[in-house]
Amino acid sequence: MAPKVIDSNKQFYGVKALVIAAAFFVLMTLGWIAQARAQTAAGSVTALSGSATLQRAGNRYDLAVGTLVYVGDQITVSSGHLTITLTDGSLLKAGSTSVLVLDAQLLGAGGAVASTKIGLLAGIMRSIVRHTSGSSPNFEVHTPNAILSVRGTKFDTAYSEGVHRRGFGDCTRFTDVKTYEGRVGARNASPASSSETTVSAGYETTIPCDSPPLSPGPLGMTGIPFGNLDAFVGDTPGLAIAPPPPAPPPAPAPPPPP
Repeated sequence: MAPKVIDSNKQFYGVKALVIAAAFFVLMTLGWIAQARAQTAAGSVTALSGSATLQRAGNRYDLAVGTLVYVGDQITVSSGHLTITLTDGSLLKAGSTSVLVLDAQLLGAGGAVASTKIGLLAGIMRSIVRHTSGSSPNFEVHTPNAILSVRGTKFDTAYSEGVHRRGFGDCTRFTDVKTYEGRVGARNASPASSSETTVSAGYETTIPCDSPPLSPGPLGMTGIPFGNLDAFVGDTPGLAIAPPPPAPPPAPAPPPPP
């Protein structure tokens, strides 16, 4: 039997391919580790009454006080309410059956939070913004049909769908906004209805389906059911509500005909 001939070139290139593949795997692993270490928490759960869960990278976890939350996390409050304190001190307080997502948090010079974007997919959430800077809005709440831009403010956002309201025809998607401090720029998420309406402290508005926001009215005027958010510990917004500005005086009566 003839001796087996070993192709040295073939063996060399086979070993080389294995070395390259192993090196690539090591580099990818180091990159993942570096990315995980570089990622910083966007905030943490600081109060929880009832039950809530967090969905991250396809996995679901039960939330507890002290749980860190990251950009991309989706939080569902099954019952009760929870408070998330962001790294800049801003607060997100979500009520029962609410679903929110930490969409984005960008850091500026010195690691300070430059902008934040929160998605509210269902339910109700109170936002208390602690730090803002610059002339453009750097804190936004997005619902499936609305975009809310705020500065240094306290406000409630509620989103609901599937329920008809009198006077809105077939529309069943509504974003409701109540402003307690500061002001909120509210507009529809649809580009065709993108004109912005300012909702000042002491006022509320509704954004129905793909329509622009309604003209703001005094808090409580629309009877929007916002739930019992005032039960949150340490937060009584009624004491900080700025009263609506006085109504303009009535126009003088026309002079009698000669």
